[in-house]
Amino acid sequence: MSLLGDTTFAPPMVVRCLICIVLAMSSPTAFAGPDSDFVESLREHGWHDTALGYLDWAEKQPFTDAAFKKSIPYQRAMSLATQARASRSQQQRAKQLQDAAELFESLAADQPDADFTTDALSQAATIYSELALFEVARANRLPAQAGAQRKQLLAEANIRFEKASRATQSLSKLAEKRLSELPKPAQANNKQKAERSRLRGTIAESRFLIAKVAFEQATTFEAGSDKAKAKLASAGKAFGELFDDYDDTLVGYYGRYYQGRCFQEAGEYNKALGCYEDLVAQPTSNAEFRRAISRAHRGRTECLIAQEKYDEAITDARAWLKSAETAEAIKPEWLEVTYRLAGAMQAQSKKDTSKDFQSEIRLLLRDVSRKPNEFQQEARALLVSMSSAPASVSKLNTFADALSAGKNSLEMMKSSQMAVRLAKENNPSAVPELEQSSQANAAAALSAFESALALAGTQTPLDELNSVRYYLSWMYWEQQRLQEAAVLGHFLALRYPDSKYQSGAAKVALAAYEALYNQSQKKAGDSAGGFLTSQLASLAQAVAERAPESPEAGAAVNLLMKIALKDDRVEDAELLLKKLPAGNRAAAQLALGASLWTKYLAASSGVDGEPSAEVMNLQKQAGMLLQKGYEGQQKAGQPSQSAAAGILYFAQYRLALGDPKTALEVLQDKKVGPLTLVETKSPAAKGQRFVEEVYKAALRAMLFAQPPRRAGAKKIMESLEKSSKDSAALTKIYLGLGLQMQRQMKELNAQGKTNEAKAIAETFEDVLQRVSSRDDADSWAIRNWVAQTYLQLGEGLQGDAANQYIKRAQQAYNEILLAAAQDEKYAPNANSLLAVRKKLADCERALGNYDQALDLYVKILEKKSSLLELQVVAAETLQQQGAAKKQPAKLEQAIRGAKPKAGKNLIWGWLKLASVGDQFKKRSLAAGPKGAANAKRYESLFFESRFNIAKARFQSGLIGSPSEKQKQLSSAKKNIQSMKNLYPDLGGPKWKAAFEDLLKQIEEAQ
Repeated sequence: MSLLGDTTFAPPMVVRCLICIVLAMSSPTAFAGPDSDFVESLREHGWHDTALGYLDWAEKQPFTDAAFKKSIPYQRAMSLATQARASRSQQQRAKQLQDAAELFESLAADQPDADFTTDALSQAATIYSELALFEVARANRLPAQAGAQRKQLLAEANIRFEKASRATQSLSKLAEKRLSELPKPAQANNKQKAERSRLRGTIAESRFLIAKVAFEQATTFEAGSDKAKAKLASAGKAFGELFDDYDDTLVGYYGRYYQGRCFQEAGEYNKALGCYEDLVAQPTSNAEFRRAISRAHRGRTECLIAQEKYDEAITDARAWLKSAETAEAIKPEWLEVTYRLAGAMQAQSKKDTSKDFQSEIRLLLRDVSRKPNEFQQEARALLVSMSSAPASVSKLNTFADALSAGKNSLEMMKSSQMAVRLAKENNPSAVPELEQSSQANAAAALSAFESALALAGTQTPLDELNSVRYYLSWMYWEQQRLQEAAVLGHFLALRYPDSKYQSGAAKVALAAYEALYNQSQKKAGDSAGGFLTSQLASLAQAVAERAPESPEAGAAVNLLMKIALKDDRVEDAELLLKKLPAGNRAAAQLALGASLWTKYLAASSGVDGEPSAEVMNLQKQAGMLLQKGYEGQQKAGQPSQSAAAGILYFAQYRLALGDPKTALEVLQDKKVGPLTLVETKSPAAKGQRFVEEVYKAALRAMLFAQPPRRAGAKKIMESLEKSSKDSAALTKIYLGLGLQMQRQMKELNAQGKTNEAKAIAETFEDVLQRVSSRDDADSWAIRNWVAQTYLQLGEGLQGDAANQYIKRAQQAYNEILLAAAQDEKYAPNANSLLAVRKKLADCERALGNYDQALDLYVKILEKKSSLLELQVVAAETLQQQGAAKKQPAKLEQAIRGAKPKAGKNLIWGWLKLASVGDQFKKRSLAAGPKGAANAKRYESLFFESRFNIAKARFQSGLIGSPSEKQKQLSSAKKNIQSMKNLYPDLGGPKWKAAFEDLLKQIEEAQ
C-alpha cells in the first residue's frame, strides 16, 4: 500500500461551516414574535408534524398576526427542512429536503420584497448543495462494477449544483439591489447601518457560495475532461477575485486557498503552489487563520509530492508541524499534513533505508491513526503492513520457535478463559487472578505470533505462515483492534483462497470491516465510510463467488445486500437475494422488504390523491418480501435484532393496509413476534427505539381493531410510559396516534359506519386522557389540541354521544381561558385568545345553544367586525337556529344581518357578505397576478353567500304559512335564476351543483 495514493483532495462534505466564517457573517433575518417563537420551539423539540399542523391551522385563522401569517410559507419550508434532517431514512430525508428547497425558491420568486427572501434563497442554495454532495458521496461509495449507477448519481448531483448556483446568484443580485436602495452611511440610522452590514455579509457569502458550488460541481464530470476544467477555471477565477476584494480577512484567505485547490485539481501544480505560498508566508496567531494556513501546507506538500520534489516537501512540512502548538498538533488540519509528510518520506525511503527513517514514518502514522481525520483509516492499515518485530523477538530466534510459543500461549489463554467462566460460579474470589493470567497469556501469544511473522523467510512453509496470519487476525479481532484484524484477514482470504485458513480469515475480516463500517456511520463527518465500503464489497464478492453454498458466502451476500440497499441499488440487492440458499433467505428478505417499504413511505409521503401505479407496486413488492421473510423466520426460530426489526416493519405494513388484526397476530407471535420479544426481554429486542416502536405499533393495532381492545391498549400505554425516558417524545407519540384516529373516524363516518366510529371515539378518549395527564400537558398548544379534538369527536357523532364530547371541549376551552386570565403570558397573543373564545362559541352552537353562541360571536365582532370568517359563522348560526327552531325571523336576520349598533349591524348577514366578497374580488384582480389567490377566495365567498340567501328563503318557506311559503319559495327560485343569468357557470362545479340541487328541491316543494 502506498502513502502517496491520489494527492488530490476529496470534496469536503460540509459547506456551511465555511459559510459561517465568511466575514464573521450576518445572522439570518429574525421573525420575532410569540407565534414564530412557538413554532421554533416545536421544531427544537422535534415536534415537526405538530409544527406543520399549527402552521396549517394558523393560516386559516382570522386572528393570526398579519406579519406572522405572511411568513407562514417560509416557516413551513423551515419545518420541512428541519424534519428532513431528523429523518433516519435517507430516501425520505432527500425527498423532504428537495421539497423544502423548491418551496424556498418558489417563495423567493413569489415574494421578492419580503423580509425572508434573502434567507429563503440562502436556504435553497444550501439545501441543493447538500443534496448534490450527498449524491456525489453515494457515487464515490459504489463498487467499480456499478458504473451506470455512478454516472446517474453524478448527473443528478450536477442538476442540483446548477439549482444551487441559480439560487445563489439570485441571492447575490437581490442583496446588491437592496444595498443600493439604502441611504448612504452618513445619512443612515442605526437600523439601516445594521442592515447595510448584513447585506454586505450576504453578498460576500453568496460570492463564496457561487465559486464553491462551481468547484464542487467539477467532481460530477470525468477528471481531466473539458467540462471539469471549465468548472475549475470558473471557480478559480471567482475565488481569486474574492481574495483580491477581501485579502486581509478570513474569507480572503479561503478564497486564495480554494483558488489553489482549483489549480491543483487541474494538475497546474506551479500555479497552485503560488496560491499556497501567499498563505503559508503569512505570520498570524489567529486560530482560524492558522487552520486555513495548515490546509494550504497540506496542499503545498501534495503538489510537491506530485512533482517528485520529496526533499522540499519533507523539509517544509516538518518545519510547519514543528511550529504547531500542542493543541494544534492533534487537529485534523495538522494531522493531514503529518500523513502527507509520511507519504513524502516513504517515497524518499528508496534513498534512505535507515531504521531511524522508517521508525519516524511509523511514528508519524501512529499519530495520524490515533485521532479523527481524513486519513485515519489509511494510516492504521499502513501501520499494520509496516509492523516491525517486537522486543520479545530477541528471545525467539526462529520462526518455528515463535509459532510454537504462540500456540502454547494461545492454548493457555483459552484454558484461563474457561477457568474464569467456571470461577465466576464456583470461586468468585479467584476471578481477578485468573483474568490477569488470561490477559498475560493473550499478550504473550500476540507477541509470539508477531515475532513469527517478522522471522518468516522465503523458506518458511506457506501453510504455517498463513496459520500465523490467521491467529494474529483473530487475536486482533478479540482485542477489538479492528483495522488490523480487517487488513490481515482480508490479505489472507484474498491472496490465498485455497488455504485451510481462508474461511476463518474471511469471517474475521468481514466481521471487522462490518464493525468498522458501522462505527463510521455513527460518526458525523467520518470520511472512512467510502473506503470501508469498497473493502467490504471486494472481500464479500470474492468469498461469495468461491463457495456460494458456504455459511461464509451467506454472510458475505448479506453484507453485499446491506451495502447495495444503503446505496439504493435495489435491483442489485434482489439479484444477490437469489444467490442465497433458500433456507437462509428469511433475514435477507426482511432486510430487502424493509428497504422497499421505506422507499414506498418516502415516495408516497405528501402525495395528494392516490399514489402512482409505480409507487403502489413498490408497496406490493415490500409486502411480499416482508411476508416471506416473516414466514421463513417463523420456521427458523429466534430472530436476530435486524430480523426482529424487519418483522416489526411487516406489522407496520399490515397496519398501513388497514389490517390491525393481522398486525397484532404478527406482533404477538409466540416465537418471533416483536411484542413477545420485548415482553420476554429477548436479546433481539434491545434498543430503546425498537422497544418504543413495538409499543407504538401494538397500541395502534389494539386501538384500531374492531372492536378496539381497550384493556390491552391501556396496558401497552403503561408499558410505553415506563420504557420512555423522554416525556416530550411520549406526548408526541400520543398526539400522532390521536391524529391517526381522527382520520379513521372521519373515514368511518363518511362510510356510514357510525357504530364503529363511536367505538373508535370511546377508545380515543383513553388516549386523550393520557395526553391530558402528562407533565407537559399544560402547554397552550397541547391544551388547544385536546380541546379541539374533543370538539371534532362531538361533531363526528350524533345525539348524547356527541354532546358528551362537545361538553368536554367546552370545559377544556374554559380552562384555557382561566389559565390565560391567571397568567398574561400564557396565551401566545391576543388573537389566540379570540380564537379560543370563538371555539367556545362553536361548542355552544354544536350543543344547540344558539343564543349563547351568538352572544359570544358578537363579543368578538365588537372588537373586530371585519373578520370575514367569523361573519360567515355568525350568519350560519342564525340560519341554523331559524331552521332548527322554526323561527322565520332568524332566517331573515341571517340574510339581512342582526345585532345593530351605532346604526350598523354587527352581524352583517349574507347580503352584505355577498357584496363584500364581490368588491374584494375586484380589488384583488386589479392587483394583478399577486392577487389571484385572494380573488378566488373572495369569489367563493360571493357564491356561498348568494347560495345561502336562496337557501334561507327556501327554509323560511318550509316553515311559514301557505301564502308566506309561496312568497319565499318564489323569491328563492328567482334568486337562483337571476344568478344563472348573470353567472352561467355559477362559480364552478362545487357551487353549480349546490345551486341546481337547491333549485330542484324548491320546485318539488312548490
